[in-house]
Amino acid sequence: MKILLSFFFTLILFWEAQLIQFNFGEAIHSLSPPVDNFREYLNDFLGDDDILPLEENEILVINLWATWCRPCIQEIPELNALVEKYQGQDIRFLAFTDESKEVFEKFRKRRPSFEFSFEKSFENLEAMSVLMRMDKEYHGRAIPLHVLVKKDGSVKEVFVGGSKYDIQRIERFIKKEIKSKK
Repeated sequence: MKILLSFFFTLILFWEAQLIQFNFGEAIHSLSPPVDNFREYLNDFLGDDDILPLEENEILVINLWATWCRPCIQEIPELNALVEKYQGQDIRFLAFTDESKEVFEKFRKRRPSFEFSFEKSFENLEAMSVLMRMDKEYHGRAIPLHVLVKKDGSVKEVFVGGSKYDIQRIERFIKKEIKSKK
């Protein structure tokens, strides 16, 4: 009898989890941000953030990450190299996490040599939600997530990844945007 009750209890929990996941996925799909000028749209969610307002004609490289995400942490030194390489050009490198500054500082204490040169936003769940909704492939359930925004404010590309290829993809985007007139 105990085995039968355990089986039914497990089955009910599984169905409930599937229902919650389905509803969350549907909610993400039903709320797509406008893409005419994503920079202006995102500015609405940066009010209480450490990130200064985004300005016209800035190229944006946006990264969603977390301290527990191994691919996120592995790609950060290469992302830092891009920040350094394109410093002084109208490019903003922004990083968003749902974690707190305290979690980040504890992580840094364990890894004192760790640096992340992006402008960082912590616990801005509204901005995170907007950015996660951009992900059509994984529906905001995978990181690191990259959002590339052109000078005109339109979103060029959204993708999940943490490989050397993805860093090259970001750099190709930057070079092309720098060369474009607008």
